[in-house]
Amino acid sequence: MLRFQDAIYPDNFIKLRCVENHDQMRIMRLAPSLDQALAWTAFEAFNRGAFLIYAGQEAGATHTPSLFDVDKVVWGDYAWQPFLTTLARLKKHPALTTGQFVLTAAEPLIQAAWQGEGGNLYGLFNVGAEAGLVQAPLPAGDYVDLLSGATVSVRDGQMDMPASAVVLAYAEALFLQPFHSPLLDFHLPA
Repeated sequence: MLRFQDAIYPDNFIKLRCVENHDQMRIMRLAPSLDQALAWTAFEAFNRGAFLIYAGQEAGATHTPSLFDVDKVVWGDYAWQPFLTTLARLKKHPALTTGQFVLTAAEPLIQAAWQGEGGNLYGLFNVGAEAGLVQAPLPAGDYVDLLSGATVSVRDGQMDMPASAVVLAYAEALFLQPFHSPLLDFHLPA
């Protein structure tokens, strides 16, 4: 559907991206694990468009708020605050503000990239809590995860799947094939 949106909206569209709001359950209630909640949140921030944080998300709220009744957020522990701050900083990276977004895979985890004059970023988002190795189209080497600061190694086009998400900067733009969409990538019979 993300590729479909790119096809039907004008080139300069800006879509609001969020993992929770008043119309749906909180991500901490919806996602089966904290790592999956972090992966979905990181993907929405990495995605094309404006990233929204709903009140209480930084406190890991699980209660879906009422839009029509007084329903104050229970503040206290701000466990998500450092992660959300990192995502907010990442959203201002020149690659995300001037580059081109391409979604390259959806399984076994979501993979996407931003490429342009402002730099190149590749993100892997483990929304399905998968484990093992995954194909990654990056040159062999060690990369610093912009989300955690940890070192991530790519060898022979493969890397370990992250527990939640990683975003890696790389030097040279890559030829990246968009994720196949049956809706958009069909061939008519001759």
